[in-house]
Amino acid sequence: FLTNLMLLSDAFSLPSLWSKSSPSSESLPTTANPQINDIQNIVDATADILPDIDIPDIIPGLIIAFSIGIIARQIKKTIWNGFPPSNNVDIKGAVLFGTINSIAISCRIYICLVLVNLASIYTPYLSLFSQQEGQQLPAFAITRTVWVAIAASGIKNVLFLQLVSGETLGRVELYDRLLDFGIFLLASVQIVDILGLEQSDLGFLQTSLEAGKIFTIAVSLASRALAENIVGGITLKAYDGFDEGEMVWLGDRQIKGKVLNIGLTETTILATDNLEIKIPNSQIGVQNISNLSRSNQSRVKQTLRFQFSDMKKLPKVLDAITAEIQKSCPKVITDGSKPLLALLESYECDHIKATAICHFDDVSPQSSEYKVCRQEVIFAISRALDVNGVELAIAAA
Repeated sequence: FLTNLMLLSDAFSLPSLWSKSSPSSESLPTTANPQINDIQNIVDATADILPDIDIPDIIPGLIIAFSIGIIARQIKKTIWNGFPPSNNVDIKGAVLFGTINSIAISCRIYICLVLVNLASIYTPYLSLFSQQEGQQLPAFAITRTVWVAIAASGIKNVLFLQLVSGETLGRVELYDRLLDFGIFLLASVQIVDILGLEQSDLGFLQTSLEAGKIFTIAVSLASRALAENIVGGITLKAYDGFDEGEMVWLGDRQIKGKVLNIGLTETTILATDNLEIKIPNSQIGVQNISNLSRSNQSRVKQTLRFQFSDMKKLPKVLDAITAEIQKSCPKVITDGSKPLLALLESYECDHIKATAICHFDDVSPQSSEYKVCRQEVIFAISRALDVNGVELAIAAA
């Protein structure tokens, strides 16, 4: 492979191969190597259709760009396992990641631009990308602009993660995307300036943009619900009421589940019965939202059924229940800020209804600790009933 590459390099270095005004192959000294002679014959046969192009300058540039891109990608994979760093990285680490990641992407962009330049030789339709007819894309200048934009976007994203001190951006994600839009808009303006495109050169693009505007207006008028859902999705991101992976209660506690995805027009929730529920964003915006994952307090409520024959014992039983809960559950709130009580509610046809309520501090409703606390409450109620010789009423058939 190396031998063939050296032979090709030697052939490309001959000036007669790439200029129609250069001496013909007959005037060149005959080489003893038949492989080089074959290459000369092939290139001489196509010299009339190839424009002037400095291949010896293009090939090293492609090799260098490819090598730098591979090295940058390997560094990113080694240090950060291919993913952006978390919020605990320092500013130097954020800048380093943004620089390395942008270099890897920019090298691929540079290679693509050079290939477009080569393809434009044979495809006249690609002349739209040229500054003037016969002039190629300024690949390095465009790549440099894109590199600055990508680096700024990557560094900004990591700094935003530090700002919110979390693994996800939440409400800041909306601002992050708006800044990304501004960064790449400025980069696009700079690229247009580099290309030196005049208004006449952008005729096709302007026509496309105008058609896009008309299409957008038509879609908006034809589908008002779609527009409302899109606005609702943006509102959810800005409001930051919940994020993907969190447990929520929507409306009058009719829908409870884990948020799987917050899309542009709808939100997907995995209910407690493992059914996926898709809700339009416009409907979520007008409902009450309870985020169980972000709550650090919880409540346990138990409904009790007493027999009519135990009515005289119930005042003592209810006091014993609250005392046993307070004794058995160290995290139960007892300072009066939340109720801790056991009260009778009503006479029913076959029993006396009572309710025991207690609240816990620093216990999330979705945590395993909450389930343990709820179990301790049940055990505490059972012990209080046993001490007082009272049994719960059996429901009538």
